[in-house]
Amino acid sequence: MLPAIEAAGSSLRSRSAGFSLLNVHSVLYAGRVKVLRSQSPSGEAILDAAEATFAEAGYHGATFSTICRQAGVSRGLPSYQFGTKEELYRQVVRRAADRLKNAVIEPIRECAAAASLGDVLTEMVGAYLDYLHTNRQVVRLLQWEMLDKPGGKRPYAPSSALFTELLKILESVLAKNGRSDIHAPALLGSVIALCFFPFTVNNRVPAFGDLTIAERKRNIVALLTHGLVKKRPGAPI
Repeated sequence: MLPAIEAAGSSLRSRSAGFSLLNVHSVLYAGRVKVLRSQSPSGEAILDAAEATFAEAGYHGATFSTICRQAGVSRGLPSYQFGTKEELYRQVVRRAADRLKNAVIEPIRECAAAASLGDVLTEMVGAYLDYLHTNRQVVRLLQWEMLDKPGGKRPYAPSSALFTELLKILESVLAKNGRSDIHAPALLGSVIALCFFPFTVNNRVPAFGDLTIAERKRNIVALLTHGLVKKRPGAPI
């Protein structure tokens, strides 16, 4: 009788351990499931359609039905894969931020290790203009958010943390080049404004439309480097 009881207890313990292990795996999987779903072919199609829809109509004007129609998926699929519109928007923003980091932040970080201030500015302007040129919908997302009320819970597109990271790189380059006379936030703001503004007006200002990306790069870099040249006190600009 005793062996039978021990066998039953052993079986129960094994099943309990199995259930506990299953529960642990379920919890771990639940934390990744949305990321895994977003990486599926249908998830990428939904993200593409969502980015286009949010850029066209803004967060409040975008609907799941429009996103589904553009993505060519069933009405319930975005809800199944992303849950809410807010989470879908968050994934769109995260993807745009990843593109910005890979296209702009990382190349500048590598360049900043050994390059001069002029070289870093050239790399920064070139990389940022290329990013804006190939990510026009992100420009539209930013424009919509400029019209939104501040202090919202939704993330900005792309994350402002990336620009904070870029500012730190620029500050280290200025320090390495002995340019304590230059205010790093003002310099970064100038770079962003000179690169970003022409994309916000699209074809409404013909003068901007006539310039190629290569010409914009040369003009902006020339303007910045000319303004950063150290001059004798009282010398004319």
